[in-house]
Amino acid sequence: MITMEEFGSDFHYISGFRGNNAFSQHYADARYYASGRQALIALYKQEHWKRIWMPDYFCYEVIDSFLKSGMNIVFYQDNPLIFKNDFSDLDFQVGDALMRVNYFGIKAKRSGKGIPIPVVEDHTHNLIGQWALQSDADWCFGSLRKTLPLALGGMLWSPKGLQMPPDAPLTEECSKIASERYEAMRMKADYLKEGGNKESFREKYVRTEELIDTLPISGIDSESYSIIGDFNVKLWTETKAENWHIVSECLENRFQILPYEDKTGVSPFSVVMLLDNQEEREKFRHYLIQNAIYPAILWRVPDDASSVSVDFSNRMLSIHCDARYSRKDIERMSEIINQYD
Repeated sequence: MITMEEFGSDFHYISGFRGNNAFSQHYADARYYASGRQALIALYKQEHWKRIWMPDYFCYEVIDSFLKSGMNIVFYQDNPLIFKNDFSDLDFQVGDALMRVNYFGIKAKRSGKGIPIPVVEDHTHNLIGQWALQSDADWCFGSLRKTLPLALGGMLWSPKGLQMPPDAPLTEECSKIASERYEAMRMKADYLKEGGNKESFREKYVRTEELIDTLPISGIDSESYSIIGDFNVKLWTETKAENWHIVSECLENRFQILPYEDKTGVSPFSVVMLLDNQEEREKFRHYLIQNAIYPAILWRVPDDASSVSVDFSNRMLSIHCDARYSRKDIERMSEIINQYD
């Protein structure tokens, strides 16, 4: 747990949460990559789909990576408030594939039965929830470093046991990036305990994040692979869920929080709040930052996306509540939020 009162942003190095219920035990046949986007790109290079249908509410930096890999992307309207489950209105053609997203890990299992094209699911925000563990999709993928304290990592698996891309070799570039990010994570851990200058490790986070965007397909680095081999994901997940409940109970009714549907193995990605409008969201965001709470906007979508997805993007904030924080930490964070005027 942290000792300095600071919430959110990149993970610091966490040496605990080791032992039983290792993350890798849940997915014995998975392929591991440097990032989640690499997992889908590797699958695309195997399957050579003509078009991939993707929700218009998504991370467009990742979509840019997909486009650069040669994917032909068509969008359908979807976001956490709509959460499309009927695809009969889409003009599927031979050679298409459909990507679905469990936004913020709050959705219960959806079936891919009856969808006439291959289904790929993004489970980044809840890697061991009911939907991910019991999926009937053709393939699933996710980023590991968004929900686990890793420098790098992504994974791909097939619930149906379909063909998988060959193992990707670990590249020298990936090893160097991971090494620098773990150094930054350790520096941040020291900073949270002792204080000091945060710019030295912030620069490492920013620079390596930019390098990940252009990293060729690579296997996961050795330190990250070692961590997922004995990381107690059950304890991590349960602690995060408890923290989410603490926030939801502590916050005043004037704050709107997205509820979750998945009651089995629940692991909401974060506390997702919706403000009345974009102006109010920005005012609230600046207040949080001034009080050492660092929220994320997931994601900034272009204006030509559907109006409902743009509106959601303009009003949402994601606030971390993961197992970095003790009950006391979470109660203090909630107190700060309640003091917003």
